[in-house]
Amino acid sequence: MDLFSYRIFPTYVSIDHDRRSTCDKLDCQIKASIAPNQSAKIQLELHHRKAEGAREVLKQDTIESQEPESTKCILSMYLQQVMFVPALTHNDMFYLSQLSCYNLEVHIGDTNEAYMYMCHESRASRGANEIVSCLLHIVNRGLTQKKHLVIWCNNCGDKIRIGFYYLH
Repeated sequence: MDLFSYRIFPTYVSIDHDRRSTCDKLDCQIKASIAPNQSAKIQLELHHRKAEGAREVLKQDTIESQEPESTKCILSMYLQQVMFVPALTHNDMFYLSQLSCYNLEVHIGDTNEAYMYMCHESRASRGANEIVSCLLHIVNRGLTQKKHLVIWCNNCGDKIRIGFYYLH
């Protein structure tokens, strides 16, 4: 961790994960209301603009990190929803159990490399220690000699922030 100097800036705009909760909730409010619901429409439009703005900043950060004189290393992370194995029909669920699998994708913007960390529920969970262990694995592999590490994440930001406090 001596290679990187880092500051933790909490953000409130999620790139992908917020789509399910915020967008769907506001969309349902708009469709369910009898009278035109301007407040929900404005909130939905604002939410979309924030998400598009965050994607643009991520894209610019990635392009900037690929320049030879850049001092930033950009990581973007995506913690997928829990995947259940095997896929069962409703009738089979009563008699059979499923194994929960977790997948964390980490994309390095500088080199355009991607790492996938997949494990099942008996080995790990979706907690801060597991997320930070994956990040530490990437950093310890000699990720870069750049001075600043910028991490973009969809829905595990609190876990990363807590994990950095553990490492600090």
